[in-house]
Amino acid sequence: MNKIFGKQDSAMLQDFDGEMTSSKRQSAKDFLHDLNRLRDQSSHSDVLRLCDGYVQRKVLPLENVYMAKVSRVSWMCCVGL
Repeated sequence: MNKIFGKQDSAMLQDFDGEMTSSKRQSAKDFLHDLNRLRDQSSHSDVLRLCDGYVQRKVLPLENVYMAKVSRVSWMCCVGL
C-alpha cells in the first residue's frame, strides 16, 4: 500500500487527540442517523442547523470520514432547499 494513502486513511478515523474511541465513533454514527432521518422527512433547514452546530463546535476534524459525511448531508440539504 502506498505510504501516503495509508497515512491519510488512518487520519480519516482520528479525533483531534489522534484516536477515535468506539464511543466517539458510535456518537458520530448516531448523529448521522438522526441527520438522515430528518433529511428524509424533508426537514432541510433543521438538518442544516444541526450540521452547522456540529461543524462550529469542532466535534471532529474536517479530515475525519464522519465529518465528511456530515458535510455531504449538509450539501444535499442545500440542494433540497
